Amino acid sequence: MQQFNNPWSTLLRCAAFIYLTAVVCLAQELGESVVLNSPVGRTTAVTFFWFGDIESHWRQPMNFYVADASDPRLHTLSFGGLDARGDDAWITAAEMKALIEKLSRSGLKWMDSKRVEQFKAWNQREKGHDTFDITVISARGTASAGIRIARMCDELLQFDPVMPTPTLRWQFQTLRWDDGCVIAGYANEAKPKGN
Repeated sequence: MQQFNNPWSTLLRCAAFIYLTAVVCLAQELGESVVLNSPVGRTTAVTFFWFGDIESHWRQPMNFYVADASDPRLHTLSFGGLDARGDDAWITAAEMKALIEKLSRSGLKWMDSKRVEQFKAWNQREKGHDTFDITVISARGTASAGIRIARMCDELLQFDPVMPTPTLRWQFQTLRWDDGCVIAGYANEAKPKGN
């Protein structure tokens, strides 16, 4: 009993506790995202959201969902109303996998949650006002990452090659253009026809 009252023993126990806590926290932060490494399926979805300014084409979140090859929604983009969850894009499982693989290699810091969230209407979202929010939902939970607005131009450029349709690529470029980014070959008036 005497050893526990010793101040050095107490100090050593506190230091050991702090060290072990730091190791556990760092391991969780540096570890890979369970959600981003989950198999892609019908429940997999990705949303990109930044509230933007009054001129932005991206006041609505852009939501990606998986569609089968026979699904008439495949490669379509539907624009939601004010109370909608956002603008919905339907892509193949292979295209979703390519997008998520790009997200996992992006260098962004992902926060995983075991809770499987649902996308909310843009005016009910808490994230996406101070940062550009990216959220991935799978059967295993939800992962979120944010891009500082000051880094948005550079960070979003890496996603252009994995956008499965010209319209979605144009949307990404428009977001950066609205924020003052210079984009080689981009013309705001040249929105692709169709989806």
